[in-house]
Amino acid sequence: MPDLNTPEDTRSFLALCLDPGYGVKRTVAKLADVMPPWLRERVDQHAPHLAQLHAEADRLQAAADEARTAYTAALGDWIQNPTAAEEAHL
Repeated sequence: MPDLNTPEDTRSFLALCLDPGYGVKRTVAKLADVMPPWLRERVDQHAPHLAQLHAEADRLQAAADEARTAYTAALGDWIQNPTAAEEAHL
C-alpha cells in the first residue's frame, strides 16, 4: 500500500490508477466503483467534501433500492390480486 500522506500524493496515485499503462485505462466512474476502502479513506481524509458527496450518494442509492423494492412488491400485488391492491390505495 503506498503512502498517501498528502492530497497531491493521493491525486497522483489515483491518476495512475486511471491510466496505469499497458493499454489499460479506466473511467473515473469505474475507479469510484472499484476503489478499495483503504484508498477511499485517504480520499475522504484529504477531501472531506468528497466524503460528504459519497455519503449522500450512498444514502440516495439506499433510498432508491428501498423504493424499487416497494414498487416491485406493489407490482406483484397488482398483477396477482388486482382487487386487493386497488382497495389498499383508496
